[in-house]
Amino acid sequence: MLRCYDILAVRPTNQDLFAKACTELEVDIITLDMTRRVPFSFRREPVGKAIERGLMFEINYSHALKGMCAASCNTVPHPVVAEGHLNRKTRR
Repeated sequence: MLRCYDILAVRPTNQDLFAKACTELEVDIITLDMTRRVPFSFRREPVGKAIERGLMFEINYSHALKGMCAASCNTVPHPVVAEGHLNRKTRR
């Protein structure tokens, strides 16, 4: 059976838009770019309201990890699932 999903995400850029996204907007995900300084604070009231409404928060930090692999990318361990167990394996 094929199901269709409509998901709407927003990335607020100031305190007022963050509060509005948490409390009023009809969105599913509030995405936050944590690779830069966020120009607003995460106040308890709007965050609590977003949680009550069932909204999700997406934390984007992948750009912050790019520099970690520059020197020795082939020795960064990554998890591998084998026979139902989670093992650590070194990339070669």
